[in-house]
Amino acid sequence: MIAPTEVGSRSQRDQRLLLIRVTASILIALVVIRVAWIADDSLITLRTALNLANGFGAGFNPDESIQAYTHPLWFLLWLLIGTLTSQWILGILVFGIACTTASVWVIFRQATEPWLIIAAFSALVFSNAFIEYAASGLENPLSYLLLGVATVLSWRISQPTNASDLSAFLLGISWAGIMLTRADLVLFILPLALYIVWSLRNQIRSLLLLLLSTLIPLIVWYSWSYTTYGSVVPNTFAAKRNVDISFSEILFQGVRYIVLSVAQDPWTGIVLIVGITGTLLTGATFHKISIVGVIFYLAYVLYIGGDFMSGRFLAVPVYVTVLSLVMAVSERDRRSRLFTSIFPPAVGRQSVVAVALFGVLPLLVFNSANQPPTAIALPTTQRWDFGANAGIADERGFSVEQGRSLFDWYETVGAQELIEDFSAAADANARLNIGDLRELSSRWAEETDAEPVMDFGVACGGLGSLAMSTGPLVHWVDPCGLTDGFLASLPYTAYNLHWRAGHFERDLPAGYLEALQAGDPGKIADPQLAIRLRDVWERIRS
Repeated sequence: MIAPTEVGSRSQRDQRLLLIRVTASILIALVVIRVAWIADDSLITLRTALNLANGFGAGFNPDESIQAYTHPLWFLLWLLIGTLTSQWILGILVFGIACTTASVWVIFRQATEPWLIIAAFSALVFSNAFIEYAASGLENPLSYLLLGVATVLSWRISQPTNASDLSAFLLGISWAGIMLTRADLVLFILPLALYIVWSLRNQIRSLLLLLLSTLIPLIVWYSWSYTTYGSVVPNTFAAKRNVDISFSEILFQGVRYIVLSVAQDPWTGIVLIVGITGTLLTGATFHKISIVGVIFYLAYVLYIGGDFMSGRFLAVPVYVTVLSLVMAVSERDRRSRLFTSIFPPAVGRQSVVAVALFGVLPLLVFNSANQPPTAIALPTTQRWDFGANAGIADERGFSVEQGRSLFDWYETVGAQELIEDFSAAADANARLNIGDLRELSSRWAEETDAEPVMDFGVACGGLGSLAMSTGPLVHWVDPCGLTDGFLASLPYTAYNLHWRAGHFERDLPAGYLEALQAGDPGKIADPQLAIRLRDVWERIRS
């Protein structure tokens, strides 16, 4: 029999843990609100969603069906939020903040000790990579949440007493959601997926539910994608992989991406190293397999040459690493009560020690590197020149300089000096602030009855802002090929690192703009390219 005093002590301890979890989650949410911003790349998704919602087709340009986004589920949710609320900018930022807050609650809920919650809070809030992409218009918040839910569900199913048909069904849905958020996120869940499928080999009903709930959403999406875009992979895949660059060059740039990102954000590097090592040393088989997914993804980042946004591809690894380590330590503690013996039941004492250690340590790291964390410093300008940093940009700093933070949204509500109308391609305004984006998004439907005269612009960098400033009827040619099916089909060649990750800018073939303006592939000077353009147009133009 359990003594009443013991029950009361547990109840008080649980209440204190709940209070610490709620407090940590609220603090993270407040930091994310403070840091939130809109990335230029996210505006490519926004323009496509606005086009589909207002009858201009499912592509970035109104006359071509091109999947110019890499995150189908994020795109569909943005489309739903914007359509229901008419808040195309604020809506997606609030949704991102909600996803991030829910995702950190998933971590804190797994922690069995106050000090562990505080340690996880410190690891996340001082990681510039995690915080800066926690609400940016990009898909990272949804990635955090779905991977968190999938990992916890996988743990439950891996325990014989907890496996159930409902858990298997929900896990399958979460796996499908992860792969539809970004296809490359499958690397995080692949090792665990194989482990879970093997664990359920004798539970045929649960295994079938798991597989069907994973496959059906994927089949539905890819069927629609093929019908609409003539392809099951995003156009961005061809644009970024159809390159004639040696593997050694790409790998070297991937190394530079990680090294330079960590140089600007040293705490993230420490979290990844300590988290991966700690999980491999202390975790059970499940946790070790989970962290293998992080290793797979980091290897993938090297393989593709990284990205041009500093820290973006390290944000999700940070989240999964912290979750895996918290789950590993908590499970070890449940079995051995090791940390309860080190820190006696006095929750207050644990908390004081944890705050002192995990509050001061990251600040000492940032101070020694002369790089204050974004959560505290809240930089409003670019912190470095991407040209001197291997083409790796301070993307948040750049966008905030343009007035695209959530705070700028508050300041522009009711402002009279916001942009009044769409501009022509010739005088497109790339310096749109967040209020301008709000106003232009609200006017998209007004162009439905406009004259169907197509203007043309050419841009790679800053394409999202430029395309938003001109409205739906301007056809933007993207030399990087992200939104252009024909240019994505042309191989990109560069040597001696004279290229920038994600910006593989092709030379426009002679006569291509004339072909677009006339709607005649024969205007291209090269007959072979004219045939290729005709084939591409047959696929993407109705």
